[in-house]
Amino acid sequence: MTLTFEVSLGEFVVPGEIVVVVASSTRPLARTADDPNGAEQRTFRPSQTIELDVLANDFNPFAADGEPLRVVGAVLDRSGAGESADIAFTDETVKIRTGPGATGTLSAVYTVQDATRDRTRQVQGRVVLSIVDVPDRPRAPGASEGDGRATVTVDSTASNNSPILDYTISWPGGQLTVPREGSYTVTGLQNGTDYAFRVTARNAVGNSTPSPESVAVRPYGVPAAPASASLSATTNGTGDMTLSWSPPASDGGRGIGEYRWRQLGGGTSGTTTATAVNFRMGVGTQVTFEVQACNARGCGGWTSSNPATPTAPPPWTPTHYSTTITQPTCPEPGSAYPDGPWNSDSGCSFQPQGALAPGTVIDAWCYSQQNGEHWLYFTSESGAYDGWFVYADHTNRPGRSIPAC
Repeated sequence: MTLTFEVSLGEFVVPGEIVVVVASSTRPLARTADDPNGAEQRTFRPSQTIELDVLANDFNPFAADGEPLRVVGAVLDRSGAGESADIAFTDETVKIRTGPGATGTLSAVYTVQDATRDRTRQVQGRVVLSIVDVPDRPRAPGASEGDGRATVTVDSTASNNSPILDYTISWPGGQLTVPREGSYTVTGLQNGTDYAFRVTARNAVGNSTPSPESVAVRPYGVPAAPASASLSATTNGTGDMTLSWSPPASDGGRGIGEYRWRQLGGGTSGTTTATAVNFRMGVGTQVTFEVQACNARGCGGWTSSNPATPTAPPPWTPTHYSTTITQPTCPEPGSAYPDGPWNSDSGCSFQPQGALAPGTVIDAWCYSQQNGEHWLYFTSESGAYDGWFVYADHTNRPGRSIPAC
């Protein structure tokens, strides 16, 4: 810069000039340190306002003269966590408002001026903040049922700049904390009861919002053994038998699909959805059966029946007067006397058995005379003509050989 002037003496005027040179201060420049310093909080949350005394840890070459440093500018790094943040400054501080939902590293640069106000002596400092939050809400876990247990699959979720410490699986009546994502077995569940699971992630900031519920699962096991089993046998010589049982006290938590039954020692067996089966065994052979209940998980224990033996009735034996038919004969009902109709007039068609053949043994109870003929009131092994009459002369007891009726 040049200053001009004139010097006058009488009639003389002499022009002159002075060249002024402005030189920068020879004192050292101000020095900044990154903020926050080691003793200050360095982690913050989204949507939080932070005001930093950035000059407190900076070197001021004019401090001895009582001349302070001044903040004359501040800008954000707009990448990452700085994208939605705001920044402002005063002579002494920098104020940052973190963005909603943004996490990660947020950085800003501020400019410092010393007492000379010389722009060439301005220096810059840096603010570096770590923006953290609770973990993101996890996805709904996967779940599958077991026997008194369930397998729950936990997926990873965003940590939001603070490492996840653990996950907690929760359900009505309990919870399980696990160290990381993966599949875990939840035990102690009640078979036949529906369970849905949620997951919460935790980091140093706190707990995430619980996840949506998993699909509901219903643990189940195999059924208990049937409560009882009973085996009954016929006595009519057919060998028919019936095995019946009572359902088990517990179906394992899922409906019974079928029952399996079998003969002890091998032999007859089968499956059914009913609680009783009929079958035929050899007459005179004692047998025992057992039965078990089954569902999709498998089959429970066996329940044994009582032993039983199908039998035949004893041989038929006359109890009054054993009598043998000696020639083909047609029995007549008592209603035929005295005027019919007569079985013999109808071709002995009143009963499907038809005529009695020679050699047939009957049980004659008593003698009766009707229309001048000798008759025997009788029963037989087949029972077809019980209470009918047969000609006495067609038997080995002709005439009046037994007491009258």
